[in-house]
Amino acid sequence: MHFMKRAASWAVVFAVVSVFSTAVRAEDAKTPAELTKTIDEAIALLEAKSYKPLLERLVSPKDKEKMKEEGFDKIAEKFAGEKAEFLLKALKFVKTQTPAISDNATLATYSLKEINSDRPLVLQKVEGTWYLRN
Repeated sequence: MHFMKRAASWAVVFAVVSVFSTAVRAEDAKTPAELTKTIDEAIALLEAKSYKPLLERLVSPKDKEKMKEEGFDKIAEKFAGEKAEFLLKALKFVKTQTPAISDNATLATYSLKEINSDRPLVLQKVEGTWYLRN
């Protein structure tokens, strides 16, 4: 009888572990690896206060053309401070979330309501690379 109770207990443990493992894998499958890598790179650049390389990495090619007039150095200076702090906070938060991915898998939208922002964080995939769309 004791053996049966022990076997039943282990069966429950294995079932819970199996369900948990499946749930984690399913959630990971919803966030493309390249997107996770982009978020990790952006967090590292923000923590290093490397704003110009951050902007060069996260700004889409189309938007980079528009920004050339003002120059990345000036834009990076303006970005330092509150904007950089908020983006770092937002990226660290979304790293723990699953994005809403568009049907064509080119937009990833994260709600930021939990960190008191009405604007979502949106990343867009352009020619295989993820960029910040906000």
